[in-house]
Amino acid sequence: MNVEAIYAYSPQAKGRAERIFRTFQDRLIKEMRLANVSSKEKANSFLKDYLPVYNKRFSIAPAKETNLHREIPKEIDLESIFSIKTKRVLRNDNTILYKRQLY
Repeated sequence: MNVEAIYAYSPQAKGRAERIFRTFQDRLIKEMRLANVSSKEKANSFLKDYLPVYNKRFSIAPAKETNLHREIPKEIDLESIFSIKTKRVLRNDNTILYKRQLY
């Protein structure tokens, strides 16, 4: 696929990721509690309003607006690259065995 991973080795980059997770674990839960969210349906409805406000407040515009995505060459079959297809038997307890691992 000619994709190169860019790892966040710097403390600053790691800190940004950790801050967003901490924010969602802390602030989001409190906001949901204040809004009396008690079900998955209510949570999804809450997020539709909450996330745009959150993004407007905390997002930063990219340094370059250019779209750097490349077209996928026609000879590349993504389904064969990103999937493993094997025949399995579903057991009575709704599990399957794959490479000696029970799922």
